[in-house]
Amino acid sequence: MTEENKTNVEEEKEMEISQCEKTSQNKGKNTFLNLLGVSLIDQAIAICVSLVGFLLINNVILKASGYEVRSEYKALFFLIIYIIVNVFYRSVCESSKLKTTVGRKVIK
Repeated sequence: MTEENKTNVEEEKEMEISQCEKTSQNKGKNTFLNLLGVSLIDQAIAICVSLVGFLLINNVILKASGYEVRSEYKALFFLIIYIIVNVFYRSVCESSKLKTTVGRKVIK
């Protein structure tokens, strides 16, 4: 091999190493798809918690006390519970032992 070929091979190796370093650095970064995945997981959890809260309040607490949410207001009632859960979800998760939301924990 000539000198020129050796330098070309060395340059190609250096380029491959730098590309590998860049991809390994991007794994921990917040890319669009990572953030989208985190958001989707967190919202799915918020919807599930809201649904459980809605069923608990509507079917157990209100019916036991003799009240009932009218059928045309059930969606609004669920929306109010969902907003309340969404407001408190992040702060409750970050103040717990997890120190982060469930979505971030799953994606990392």
